[in-house]
Amino acid sequence: MSATRTLIFELSEDAAKEIDARVASGVYEDAAEFLRETVETTLSAQRPDLERWLRDEVGPTYDAYKADPSRLVPEEDAEERINAMVRARTKPT
Repeated sequence: MSATRTLIFELSEDAAKEIDARVASGVYEDAAEFLRETVETTLSAQRPDLERWLRDEVGPTYDAYKADPSRLVPEEDAEERINAMVRARTKPT
């Protein structure tokens, strides 16, 4: 585990009650676990490179599939295409 640091901050009463409810439900061991997971998840989701990839590549690819499902490549064909590309790039010269 990487080094940790203690932070002290205030939350609204509503937010604190929501955290208490999640801890009471058994989903989280304590409030610190909930806050740690929430902050780490939020920070990782806000990575600019991930956001760009999702927006510029994943989203349009999904939209294209939904617009024309016939464009979907069967798994076996996709695997063969990838293997052929790898073979072409690693072919001795």
